[in-house]
Amino acid sequence: MSDQNVAIVTGGARGIGRGIAEALLATGMDVALFDLDADALAATAAELMTAHLERSVVGIRTDITQRDEVEHAVATVIERFGRIDVLVNNAGIVRDRRLVKMEEDDWDSVIATNLKSQFLTCKAVA
Repeated sequence: MSDQNVAIVTGGARGIGRGIAEALLATGMDVALFDLDADALAATAAELMTAHLERSVVGIRTDITQRDEVEHAVATVIERFGRIDVLVNNAGIVRDRRLVKMEEDDWDSVIATNLKSQFLTCKAVA
């Protein structure tokens, strides 16, 4: 259990999510990273732990578009840290195509990742 504030960062394995995680760790928070890419997630979590030895970092491979995976990941954070103080819904994808060329599967992926996942993570954390 953590006596520090705990944050979840979705899309935390790289890019903006990783940067947010680094900033949160620098302020003294413990951080749980959710990401679909298990290899990048493990590498990022290890690198952040090395850079912030006094903080805890856990990477949890999670498909944030799937309710059961989100609920399991949030439960894992609660089990590990005992609390969640901050949720950063950072994960997002782009399928950059004109409407007439966009496939329905692309549209569904964007909506699930950029919108539905926010509903699922907020609900599970709340």
